[in-house]
Amino acid sequence: MTRVVDLPDDDPKVVEDVLHHLYTGHYEVVPKAHRRRPSLEHLLHHVGIYVLADKWDMQPLRRLAVDQFLEDGANVRDTHTLIDAVEQIYLRSSGKNDLRLAAVSLVKYHSDESSLRDEDEERLKKIRPLGRDLLALYMRAGSGSLRLLACGGCHSPRKQLISCPLNVSYWCKVCGQFR
Repeated sequence: MTRVVDLPDDDPKVVEDVLHHLYTGHYEVVPKAHRRRPSLEHLLHHVGIYVLADKWDMQPLRRLAVDQFLEDGANVRDTHTLIDAVEQIYLRSSGKNDLRLAAVSLVKYHSDESSLRDEDEERLKKIRPLGRDLLALYMRAGSGSLRLLACGGCHSPRKQLISCPLNVSYWCKVCGQFR
């Protein structure tokens, strides 16, 4: 019997981080200094972690990957990077899941911040399921299920947290913490 497992569809670094999580409860992320402007590669690493955790039914790791994706996605300044990551999420995952909800929340956040250009909106329109998910988010927001909360960490008087519907985590852009 061989001790080698063949996983041809999975990125070796992602598999390594998933195995690391089994032993430590976390996976390695880029140092905070580099996370101020996350790259597409960095965002896609979180997507890969989520997809593999979903495949192996590892709920805590899925949650961690969504949290890390939200945290880093809030810091994206190049909207092309965000849209590329969102496209990959919709290609690599199916149905409604936390990662898609996080992507929708970030698109809404960047849209509300007016950082999306006309060309960005055209690219987003081509991701058909995203439109349906955005509409659902806006409809839920109207019914009161999307709440704006004040940060409990920095006690910012402004209600400016990015929320991920159906999740318990929120990202504060003032203190840069995930709550």
